[in-house]
Amino acid sequence: SLHDALPIWVLTRDAALPARRYTTRGMQCQYFYPQVFAQYFQPERLAFIKDTLEKASFHRINRDFAPVSYYFDFVLWNKIVHGENPLFLKIAAMKFKYVFSFVSLLLFLGMLSAKFSRRKSTVRARVTAGITIFIGFAGITFNFLLILAFQTIFGYVYEWIGLAMAAFMFGLAVSSLIINKNLDYFGQYLWLRVFLLLILLTGIFFPPLLRIMANTHSYLLYFSLVFWAGALIGGAFPILCKLYQRTIPTQHPGSIYAADLIGGSVGSLLVSGFFVPLF
Repeated sequence: SLHDALPIWVLTRDAALPARRYTTRGMQCQYFYPQVFAQYFQPERLAFIKDTLEKASFHRINRDFAPVSYYFDFVLWNKIVHGENPLFLKIAAMKFKYVFSFVSLLLFLGMLSAKFSRRKSTVRARVTAGITIFIGFAGITFNFLLILAFQTIFGYVYEWIGLAMAAFMFGLAVSSLIINKNLDYFGQYLWLRVFLLLILLTGIFFPPLLRIMANTHSYLLYFSLVFWAGALIGGAFPILCKLYQRTIPTQHPGSIYAADLIGGSVGSLLVSGFFVPLF
């Protein structure tokens, strides 16, 4: 066992130690009592946890920017309610390089089918819609990552989430207005490629930028990144609408908005449920 002279962050098997600290600090909770620690530290319970960890075929460590505990909490409750499902553990054991290779293969096959298709106008429309789905996916991904990063780095989020979303939407609006007013003064395909490249580069440099923020706790850097992410998504959207309408004049631009929502909904599920905690 450990004694109170040691630092606060210690590991112990002695249930009396945290119970004593709880009482000494005068903490009071409606549904928790110091005696509960004895239940958590029962030898059978500790032996079960130790045996379960030793039998695990793989291990993932929970970190600030890789909160895998959220995923395993979902797996645990799914097991309690519906029984064990090996699919979730197989997903957790997947390596990022395999996921990246699979997605790259799908994109390559899509481009290959577009290249050899005979109906060029239909292909261009589908490619434009596909790019819009990617833009929607990227937009919701930036949203999730920035909100989670604020919570992780600064320790709170509720009173700031509105301001963060306002900065993101302001970036969307400013970029959309500027691009929309100048659509006829530049090559649309060229600028679409520029925006796609900037989105990809932003995604690549996101992890080091978040680590810089974690070290500096800079609100200016955070909100600049939020505004920049919104500007990238907002600038690409009017170009996609124009290209889609030019490819198939009879189609309504609402189809592009629908594609954007599809990308956002898929991104919401995959990013929050799998990519952030696992990769």
